[in-house]
Amino acid sequence: MNDILTGEKIIGKKKILIADDEEHIRNIIRFSLESDGYEVVMAADGEEAIEIAKGEKPDLIVLDIMMPKKDGYEVFHELKAREDTKEIPVIILTVKSEYVYKKISFSVGAEEHIVKPFSLQDLKERIDEILRGEEGKEREDGE
Repeated sequence: MNDILTGEKIIGKKKILIADDEEHIRNIIRFSLESDGYEVVMAADGEEAIEIAKGEKPDLIVLDIMMPKKDGYEVFHELKAREDTKEIPVIILTVKSEYVYKKISFSVGAEEHIVKPFSLQDLKERIDEILRGEEGKEREDGE
């Protein structure tokens, strides 16, 4: 798999969990990431997201906030409280565009807060940056 920004070879196939209750959003992201060589697993609600994260141990999670059964922040807190999932980076992907939600996302430790509608290219670039270990480079905390 090649990095979309640099074209450099990425060692090993990275696994990404997409947790969103909107099937079309999951499928658009899945198709695009699989085209770039990522392995993708998907969850339609918060409880499923926790179970998949515990079992699959993804390299990164793209997490919606407003989901059935458990919202994204509940999922985030549960995963960060577990020894086996606490180090998994999380990108919050939500319709919540108010400043307070962005602040909450960063204050709880999310690597990014992206508002729907979103640029698929921007999402993929942030995923690549985070998986390369550059999560602090582009982030504008609190802006």
